[in-house]
Amino acid sequence: MTHPSVYNRQSELERQAGGGRADIGVLTVLSAELRAVVAMLRRRPGFMTRDLPDGGVAYEAMVDRARAVALQAVEPGRRSAAVAYAALSRLCSPKVVALVGVAGGVHDDVGLGDVVISDQIIHYEESDSGRTTQLSGYILRRVNEFFAAHDNPLYQVSPSTGRTFKVLRGPIGSGEAVIADAASQVRAYLAACNDKTLAIETEAGGVAQAFYERAASDRGVLGWLSIRGISDLAGVDRDDLFHDIASRHAAETLERIVPYLVPAD
Repeated sequence: MTHPSVYNRQSELERQAGGGRADIGVLTVLSAELRAVVAMLRRRPGFMTRDLPDGGVAYEAMVDRARAVALQAVEPGRRSAAVAYAALSRLCSPKVVALVGVAGGVHDDVGLGDVVISDQIIHYEESDSGRTTQLSGYILRRVNEFFAAHDNPLYQVSPSTGRTFKVLRGPIGSGEAVIADAASQVRAYLAACNDKTLAIETEAGGVAQAFYERAASDRGVLGWLSIRGISDLAGVDRDDLFHDIASRHAAETLERIVPYLVPAD
């Protein structure tokens, strides 16, 4: 099964010119994450950059039939991610937002370099403890369609690293604390909440909150998702080498899923 990718040439040229609503907004945090997304966008038609008044840079290209615009958050953490989401909304009002980068693996099914596509966020901060956030119905259906067209997990070979890696879907944990101990209470808590939790990171909670605040006033917003390459095992075998590898695999997975996320014209 192949998702349709034929689209009107004039519409493509208009979108390449920039301005107006983007189909996909991409948020990154770490420099390795941004480099990987920009490397992917450079391979696509209409690549361009724009200097922004706040000193940031926007990176833009056509991915399949979608106009994609990428930004980097100022620093790690959910507050900075929420601010970056707001900036992305003001810049191009994307229909779908993808948080693309790295995470720590917390499940036996994921290994270094694998990629997790979130379908649920489990919050582990004390103030949010026990709360979960479901993705929008639209995004869940699109992710279902992606995996219906492929095996789950999906095995793919990275064109940039030459490595074979798995792409899985499942819950991820999100909170401000960085987990550096395989025996941490947070890992135990996440396993107790949902023993299928695959990864842990620090930004998705902020993006989730920003999305729901924006969706209340903008009916054109369809949803958001997190695409995370596994760069460490949350305290086990931490290695900066895998920041780059995991970031590339996450960006390449974004490229592959984009046709399923964008509604047909």
